[in-house]
Amino acid sequence: MEPNALRYDRDELTVRLARLPTRLRAAFAAACAERQIKNYERFLPNQVSEANVLKLTLQKVWEDAEGNAVNPSELASLRDRCQSIIDDNDLDNTAPLPFDAAASVHCAVSARLTDNPNEAVWAAERANAAADWALTEKLNLSTIDRELNELINAHPMVQAELRRQQLDLEDLEQAGRGERTITGVVAKVRDRARHDAETFLGDWAPGRDKIAD
Repeated sequence: MEPNALRYDRDELTVRLARLPTRLRAAFAAACAERQIKNYERFLPNQVSEANVLKLTLQKVWEDAEGNAVNPSELASLRDRCQSIIDDNDLDNTAPLPFDAAASVHCAVSARLTDNPNEAVWAAERANAAADWALTEKLNLSTIDRELNELINAHPMVQAELRRQQLDLEDLEQAGRGERTITGVVAKVRDRARHDAETFLGDWAPGRDKIAD
């Protein structure tokens, strides 16, 4: 593995997120979800209403994180709707990338409604899982041993998401310490996530057999 390659460290991420104000933890989780939301639309093109619920939920989380407070009851209702989308469509088994996207949105709104840093951690893990899964499909891998797992972790597609998460965390940490305006930093993280969503899957262009019905 390259000496500068990043590794996912759950313990470190949890500690750093726990130090952030709740709204900034939610912003971190929302960025992880924002980069994936196009995967839901791309792989489940017929589920327009579900995609719209997920996008509305993200929009409300971003608004709240920027300082435009959203009623907690509205956020709780959206969280329930996100959970229903996941449960009703059995996404975990039938559509891994849409599942990761929907789960990350659920984590983002949950991160705002609770004081549990694990919600934001789980959003990051779903983004990492999506990158890992896409790469294994791209390379047509069926079994993965320890050596192959090292190569997967070092792959640019996986490293790109780890670096994006590090950059988001560093920006939000500065905002949390009062070194930068929170509203401006959250907007920057949001806009960057939307831009990065265009290249989340790298150059992988799955065939129709990979797109769920």
